[in-house]
Amino acid sequence: MASPMDLVKVQLQMEGRRQLEGKPPRVKGPFEALGKIYQRGGVRAMWKGCVPNVQRGALVNLGDLTTYDSAKRLIINNSTLEDGTGVHILAR
Repeated sequence: MASPMDLVKVQLQMEGRRQLEGKPPRVKGPFEALGKIYQRGGVRAMWKGCVPNVQRGALVNLGDLTTYDSAKRLIINNSTLEDGTGVHILAR
């Protein structure tokens, strides 16, 4: 579900850029963008680029989780705070 929506998001972001450049819009909203992707290439077009998209997502999550875990451990080890909501907020 996420990969086709990522394609739509990128297309809508490009529409904002086109608007700044004074060019006419190619799509007016997310449903129209999704429909045009489907018209151009069917279901396969909606999943184009899903492998790099999944790899990117995995790397981003890996970085987020390791950074959060390290920060949380550092806060707990170097302060009087106990593991809880406060530490969670500080580690984010």
